[in-house]
Amino acid sequence: MDKRIYEIAAQHIIDYQVAMVGPIAKEMAQRVSGLVFGGKCVKIEGDPIKVLERLAATYETLFGGLSLIHCKNALVGLYLEPNELPKNLVD
Repeated sequence: MDKRIYEIAAQHIIDYQVAMVGPIAKEMAQRVSGLVFGGKCVKIEGDPIKVLERLAATYETLFGGLSLIHCKNALVGLYLEPNELPKNLVD
């Protein structure tokens, strides 16, 4: 799987969280190991599935279970198979 789809997924999750809770969501994402911010795009270094798992777990820890649902909703339309996602983002 092309890493770019995971970078798009990460950006969707971050944008969705920012819309829900405000700019603190981006600040928290900037602390996630493996996410690199530059300009308008986010890049992933390392295993993209593990990076998405850490991103979703960060939001869940800070904002509760509802934020994990928002993370999942942010991925609708990206057509990622369950085996292409971390376990915390699969129903």
